Amino acid sequence: NAARCAFWIGFRLLHIGEVGRGSGWLARARAGLEQHGRPSVIEGYLLMPVAFRHLAAGEFEQAMSAAEDASRIAREFKDANLQALAYSAEGRVLVRWGRVEQGLERLDLSMVTASGSAIVPTISGVVYCAAISNCSRVFALDRAREWTKVLARFCDAQPQLVTFTSTCLVHCSEVHQTAGAWADAERDAERAYSAVPQDPLLHPLPLADALYQRGELKRLQGDFEEAEALYRAASEKGRE
Repeated sequence: NAARCAFWIGFRLLHIGEVGRGSGWLARARAGLEQHGRPSVIEGYLLMPVAFRHLAAGEFEQAMSAAEDASRIAREFKDANLQALAYSAEGRVLVRWGRVEQGLERLDLSMVTASGSAIVPTISGVVYCAAISNCSRVFALDRAREWTKVLARFCDAQPQLVTFTSTCLVHCSEVHQTAGAWADAERDAERAYSAVPQDPLLHPLPLADALYQRGELKRLQGDFEEAEALYRAASEKGRE
C-alpha cells in the first residue's frame, strides 16, 4: 500500500544520507497509516527511526522500548524483515547501554534472522553492517571476524547496493586491520572505494569513509605522504 511504499523510500533515503527527504517520506508513511485506520506492520517499521533517535540522544530506555515494540509487531505479523531490524536495534541499544553480552547475543540473532531467504537485501545490508561495527566497537573480534565472512559473501552477491556494499567493505577492512591482515584490509578498502560510482549526485560519505580507511592503512604502514593525501581527499568529501 501507499504507506509501505512511502516507508521504503524514506528508509532508503535515510541510509544514503538524505535525511531531510527521508524524514519527509516517513512522515508521509505515518499520514497514510492514520488514514488507513487499521493495525499495520508498517507501525513497527516506523518505530525504527524512533529507536535510533533515542539511541543517538543516549536515551536508552526509550530506545529499547521502541525496539521491543517493533519486535512485538514483527512477531504479530510474522514479518521477518522487521524482526531482523528490531533485533539489530535491540542489540545496538544494549551494547551502547553497557549490557554488552546481551547486546552481542541480540546482534547474533539479528544476523541469523537476516540470513533467511525472505529477507530484502537492503535489510540484510543494514543488519550485517551494524553487527560488524558494534562487534568491533566492543572488541568482540572473534565474532567480528566470523560475521565478516558472511558480510563479504553478501557484498559479492549484491554489487548493485553500492552504498551498503561500500560501507560493509570498510567494516571488513577495519576487522582485517585489527588482525594485522594488511593485504586483506587493503584489498577491501580498495574495493570499498571502487564500489561507489564517482557521481556528484550521490551522497559523498560512503566514498569519504573508504578514502579515510585507505589513509589509515597507509599511515599504519608508514606511508605518511600517501596517507595525508587520502585524509585530505576524505575531508573534502565531508569526513572528519
